[in-house]
Amino acid sequence: MILVEQQSSWTMNIIVRALMYLIQTYHDYFEEQDADLYGSKKVHVPEAELYVIYTGERVSRPETISFSKEFFRRKFLQSREKEIISIMMTLFDEEKIMRTHIASEKKEASKETAQKAAEKKLKVGKMSTEEIAGCFSELSVEEVQEIEKRLFQTT
Repeated sequence: MILVEQQSSWTMNIIVRALMYLIQTYHDYFEEQDADLYGSKKVHVPEAELYVIYTGERVSRPETISFSKEFFRRKFLQSREKEIISIMMTLFDEEKIMRTHIASEKKEASKETAQKAAEKKLKVGKMSTEEIAGCFSELSVEEVQEIEKRLFQTT
């Protein structure tokens, strides 16, 4: 994930704005992915690169400022931990959090139910893994093959 801002006048607030853009971009990404941030499973967080391209008068200012992971991790984040937590918390509302968490739990339960039903069909042995996967939108052919492999290794 690469974020770029063009800046024609110099201000140290660029750092704060870049952080806010990053947080908003992550927020949008997690919403698009329906990520359950409050569940027990780790969510994928894409690595970000932030750049500010300074196009104003060159009064000993760099043309491009790169905010590396190291910069955010050590210098900026540690010194502004309370501000960052406050900004992040305003981006997530409780209702959305609960809807996402409940949807994630339902999806997980539905998949577990499908896996158990697929196991039963595999034990009967009258259907191929492709046919069984076709019966369940929650399962891919590969997942049914993994269930089959696990099932017949233990018996």
